[in-house]
Parts: sequence; structure tokens; C-alpha cells
Amino acid sequence: MHAYAKGDAKAADTDVRGIMEEMAKDISFGLDHLDAVRRERATQDFNEALLNNLAAGISIVRFPDQVIERVNARMLEIYGASSVEDLVGYFAGKKLSIMKAAQAWPHSRRKCSLRAMGR
Repeated sequence: MHAYAKGDAKAADTDVRGIMEEMAKDISFGLDHLDAVRRERATQDFNEALLNNLAAGISIVRFPDQVIERVNARMLEIYGASSVEDLVGYFAGKKLSIMKAAQAWPHSRRKCSLRAMGR
């Protein structure tokens, strides 16, 4: 802005143009970010609706550690859980599967089947 003090209009125009171009880039970046956030929210809403309206039991598992991230209402029924918090954060591997499968089998078959699985 030193150019304004000296009266050099051409240099001042160049400075202003540079500032305006930087502002335009910043505004463009901000608008692009807002669009990306909006698209992400729309995708999350769609996925949530899809997950909750399926008749099949669905659990979303984080790999490689096999921790349950999300489940739908049908999966709660399958596992006999009363809330999402009963399953989210737990290991989704063999132990949970054996435990929940044993709850679903008739009592007379449970001991035999669990013994056969090494339990």
C-alpha cells in the first residue's frame, strides 16, 4: 500500500488486484468446503436411512481391529441388545458371535455346541 502514498496508481492497482485475487481464492476455498460438508451430511443421512430401513441385520465394523461402529435395529434384535450402546465399541469377532449364537439355540443343544466350539 506504499504505492498509494507515493501516488503510483499502476502499482496500487497491481497491489489491489493481488489482494482481490487472494480474497477470491479464500472465498472459493470456503465455498468448496461448505459444499463438501453439505454433500457429506446428505450422504450420512442417506446411509442412516438405508441402514435403519433394511430388514436384514447390519453391523458396520472397523477393521483391522474388528470393533463394531454401528448397527441397525434388526441387528439389535438378533443379538438381543436393548440399545445401540450395548454393541458399539465391542469386538465383532468370534467371541461375540459364539455368545449370541448360544443364546439363540435351544438350551439342550447349547452346551454341546459350545463344547464343540472350544467353549
